[in-house]
Amino acid sequence: MFVRSRMFYSKPAYNARGEVVFGLRHIHVLNRFPNPSDRAHAIHVLRYIFPRQFNLHNVFTSTVDRKETIQPLKDYTLRENEIALQGGKGSFIPKRLKGKAFELVKRMMRLHRRCSYHALIEYYCPFVSQAPFPSSISSGTTSSSDLSPLKPKESFTDFASSTGEVSAFARAVILNVVPTEFWGSEENKKGFMRNVDRFVNLRRYETLSLHEVMQGMKASFFSPAHRLTDPAWLCPPNTKDRNLSQSDSLKRTQILSEFVYYLFDSLLIPLLRSHFYVTESNIHRNRVFYFRHDVWKKLSEPTINKLKVEMFVELKSDQAKRILDSRKLGFSTVRLLPKETGIRPIMNLRKRGMVVERGRTILTQSINSVMTPVFNVLSFEKTRKPTALGSSLFNVREMYLKLKAFQKHLLSTYKTPLKLFFAKVDIQACFDTIPQKELLKVVNALLTEDEYRIHKYAEVKAPAPAGKIAKKFVAKGGSADGFERFGDLVREECNHGLRRRRGTIWVEDVVQAYKERDQLMGLLEEHVLVNIIKIGKKFFRQKSGIPQGSILSTILCNFFYGDLERKKLPFASAPTGVLLRLIDDFLFITTDRSHAQQFFQIMHQGHPEYGASVSIDKSLSNFEVMVNGRKINRIVDTKEFPYCGNLIHTRTLDIRRDRERKIENIVDDTLTVEYSRNAGRSLHKKAVSAFKFQAHAMFFDTDFNDLQTVLKNIYHNFIEAAMKFHRSVKALSSNRRPSQNLLIKIVDDVLEFAFVIVKSCQDSKVKCVVTRAQVKWLGAQAFKTVLARKQTSYRALIKWLEDTTQGEKKKVRGLVSRASCLGVDPFPSFRY
Repeated sequence: MFVRSRMFYSKPAYNARGEVVFGLRHIHVLNRFPNPSDRAHAIHVLRYIFPRQFNLHNVFTSTVDRKETIQPLKDYTLRENEIALQGGKGSFIPKRLKGKAFELVKRMMRLHRRCSYHALIEYYCPFVSQAPFPSSISSGTTSSSDLSPLKPKESFTDFASSTGEVSAFARAVILNVVPTEFWGSEENKKGFMRNVDRFVNLRRYETLSLHEVMQGMKASFFSPAHRLTDPAWLCPPNTKDRNLSQSDSLKRTQILSEFVYYLFDSLLIPLLRSHFYVTESNIHRNRVFYFRHDVWKKLSEPTINKLKVEMFVELKSDQAKRILDSRKLGFSTVRLLPKETGIRPIMNLRKRGMVVERGRTILTQSINSVMTPVFNVLSFEKTRKPTALGSSLFNVREMYLKLKAFQKHLLSTYKTPLKLFFAKVDIQACFDTIPQKELLKVVNALLTEDEYRIHKYAEVKAPAPAGKIAKKFVAKGGSADGFERFGDLVREECNHGLRRRRGTIWVEDVVQAYKERDQLMGLLEEHVLVNIIKIGKKFFRQKSGIPQGSILSTILCNFFYGDLERKKLPFASAPTGVLLRLIDDFLFITTDRSHAQQFFQIMHQGHPEYGASVSIDKSLSNFEVMVNGRKINRIVDTKEFPYCGNLIHTRTLDIRRDRERKIENIVDDTLTVEYSRNAGRSLHKKAVSAFKFQAHAMFFDTDFNDLQTVLKNIYHNFIEAAMKFHRSVKALSSNRRPSQNLLIKIVDDVLEFAFVIVKSCQDSKVKCVVTRAQVKWLGAQAFKTVLARKQTSYRALIKWLEDTTQGEKKKVRGLVSRASCLGVDPFPSFRY
């Protein structure tokens, strides 16, 4: 697999005037050894392209040292130390690379020197606000002052270059830099360029393998019918008219594979890195956006400058180095994630630093790894003192259990249903505004033990068919004097979710770690008060808030706002209401209108001691209410209240998933398709997962929801799964698409497994009276509704679905009569 993740979130190169420079980076081998007339330079480049022939580290025969990289394959941008250790200053050239191959590499070096990367990117990826492409370009730079200012509230993703433009640019560069003789035939060149286009168009987590690229090239290179198109540079000297032996064919494949891998890994990926800021977005899920570096600089500069003024304090380089050398914690970096109308800063605290040890560059622990013991101890205190968290929610199940308990209380207390008042507020930039010293005071009061024990163990889960064994290393905090047998710990884990733990083996780590309270608090103070961030070449200290992206950020935020609730919102704990909070999103549901109004009033007055301020524009209610002379937004023409991706019925508290509010509901953006040789097996796995991913007990509990709501939830799950199924099939090339019989088997398995998933949610607290026939009929009806629009591709499957719905019709007569309530096309805004 090509390590595609390397092209994301790259930084541009600048000249002395601070302008973005286009072209391959100065550290690229074609720039460090640019002279094709110098034999030593050409041989050095040859080593980078064909490392296996020089017995250097390569992806084909070498193993990756996990102390050097976390990537599946090594980065070969710089090989100088390895070449020097091998004594690589000599003039040796392997026999296979002498002659034509060597001359083509020298020509490639010349073409690279002549290639105008700046002119090509201006032509193929023009910025829409710029003047037309000039007739002559004398510089490889672009000044940010040449770009027109952005309009307020304009979507940042509108300024990205399209994948078609990026693909055209990448293909143009390769055609300009790689000599034509390297391809051997026009078919090979076209096949390679198709894979370049495919590589650029892949989604965030999709990959492309060398094997897939080579499939399109083998026939032309090696079949007897195409001997005349064999590239001359692959032929050994003086063997032009000889028959092709098997060993010679394998050797040619080996050399060709090295060349193709180099083009993708060391030319295409660095090319995209040096010209584009490649990122996903906050609203488009897995779609990848390519921003020209000069455009991204213009977009991101205001946000970066604002961060430097409001959140960060600049440190001198020697001061930052002195702090970093004196502690285990390294520095974090910031990347920016495009939102609908802005950019969200994300701190990367999982990145591992690098140090040189005995001449080797090895990885150090990430900040999150160093802070893991503190997280384990805080998690232990969380279980011991749940009241300290207030109304905090750590997952969806906790919201469901609180709502169900509140619903049960209302039904047992009041004979007739009372009107419920909903009040929702959102704290602005909660992670960035929390007062650091006040937060540390709250945590200091929580840690009551002098010493804590960290119990480590491993969970090994049995693999799915044709899958891999899943290993997970877990650590759990506890008091130093509180002995807990490993068997009791495992039993407790099982009781929290027996079905989720099925097929799991627990392995105990005999050695347990002990941490003193003062040591943990000292580490936390360093993390919060002296969080060092590197932006460009400068170091900064975060002066307010807590690091967003830290393993501790969520639990610290929950403890801190739990303290706010106890002191400012004591009325919210009354039995007439329930308060929910997912990090900074508050939702208060009550039967007392005055309490709801009081909640709005208190939250909107602001609390500087907690760094909490609320935007009135993001507040929402289901009744008329005014705060400080301004009306709070309210829901109209609906009885369903949105909260954290769900819709809560304002009378019955029934819950269903909020799918309609997704911006640009393009199903393709949610997918990750595997283009492997096991495409059918992968499609089967993804189809089942599409339903399972949306399945949760709160959607299927008939004690909590009305039966009609549960049926609608199941049906809508199937609708979304069917859309993803169709788009996954269409994403595969025609020769890889499964047969109609296999598609029928996949859908049949989805319908059968869906009932297992629905019933698996049932336990002592959850009841689901939906039958197998009902689930199967709903699934068949949903798939038929979606695929009926694409009949030409699924004739046999649609016929099978019609037979299935007819076969189950007698068992679900009551359901069929109510099917109109499900909606023929429940998601008209979804594009699939």
